[in-house]
Amino acid sequence: MVTNKIRSYKKYLLKALTDPIEAKEYLNAALEDEDPEVFLILPNFTCKTNL
Repeated sequence: MVTNKIRSYKKYLLKALTDPIEAKEYLNAALEDEDPEVFLILPNFTCKTNL
């Protein structure tokens, strides 16, 4: 089911972004992406990782 895949990816991404090196690589890749929507999910994740 698509919803489960999305949840799994979000869970993986949340865990990955707690690693500073992984977060840096994600941000660098996001900067290269032409779609600015890749940044729309970041505030939610960064709030959770900083708690």
